[in-house]
Amino acid sequence: MRHVPQAIAHHQSGAGPAAGRAGAPSRPRSARTAPVPLPLRPLPGAAPDAHAGAAVIEEVSPPLPEAAEFQTPDLIEPVVAFRSWRLVDGDLRSVYLPFFWTSREVSATCMHADSPDADAPRTAPPGHAAPDRGCTCGVYAYYRPDLNFPTVDYRGVSGIVSLWGTIELHAEGMRAQHARVEALALYSRWTTGQLDAVREVAADLGVDLVDLDDIEQAAQRYGRHIARELVPGSDAAENARQ
Repeated sequence: MRHVPQAIAHHQSGAGPAAGRAGAPSRPRSARTAPVPLPLRPLPGAAPDAHAGAAVIEEVSPPLPEAAEFQTPDLIEPVVAFRSWRLVDGDLRSVYLPFFWTSREVSATCMHADSPDADAPRTAPPGHAAPDRGCTCGVYAYYRPDLNFPTVDYRGVSGIVSLWGTIELHAEGMRAQHARVEALALYSRWTTGQLDAVREVAADLGVDLVDLDDIEQAAQRYGRHIARELVPGSDAAENARQ
């Protein structure tokens, strides 16, 4: 396995995930290739026995080599989750923060000064690692994909991410130390221009493309979801504590 969630922390108080807040030094971009219109088609071999029925429809390129700073021991599967971005000037931009995902992998740094709730009280010490229980920083991701966002915001894109490192769990989502984009979702009613724009950024990052309607099924290809009994406030979590 590529990544391991080394520490998962339950966080039942304070603000839950409401926006994509990730920070990392920008890396030089590779030269962007021209968009190649590809028909939606089944990916040969996209449903191995371990994940029968995974709905990956296009694989833009082979997986990227592991970056040394992100490698972790092969102990368990990575945590898989979902998040949304806006496509701005050919790059994925966090929905609420001025942060561009120009690399497939990012590490979180605290960007609370730029966040919508910058005035909210925080107990984390200066210079703390992200995420911190006393702050709202971290790479935000969710247990379920937002299927509406890409259909109502012409720049909106949903996708699949894998997470590792320290992960703070909330009722509706989580904040992680490290994240890797695994796939972006295509909406069948987008214009040709929108489809090509998302294909282009997927090719630039080296990630797969999946159909928006099949995004939850396709996520099985990349790791495991957080168990319901670990989600704060869930019925499964309450039953587990009894």
